Amino acid sequence: MKGKMALIGLGGLLSDKDFNKALNSGYAEFIGAGKALMLNKDLGTLLKEGKVDQLNFEFDGNHPEKYSIPKFLWDMCSQNTGWLPPVK
Repeated sequence: MKGKMALIGLGGLLSDKDFNKALNSGYAEFIGAGKALMLNKDLGTLLKEGKVDQLNFEFDGNHPEKYSIPKFLWDMCSQNTGWLPPVK
């Protein structure tokens, strides 16, 4: 693979369909999860086991037990800044 570089795809991936589309696009060799991982602390397990009905797509400030988010980030999520997960 001389002269080639691995491409990592990031951004806008929340659902299992998003991840599958990105992985099967042929453009990215690696896929990164940011917001999806913040919303789903067991994201990898849920996707691997096909438990997509348990995926969270919005941040719910009334249920901190769902997340593993540090306080400073929790406070930012609660403000609905737009660059963090969508707020319920």
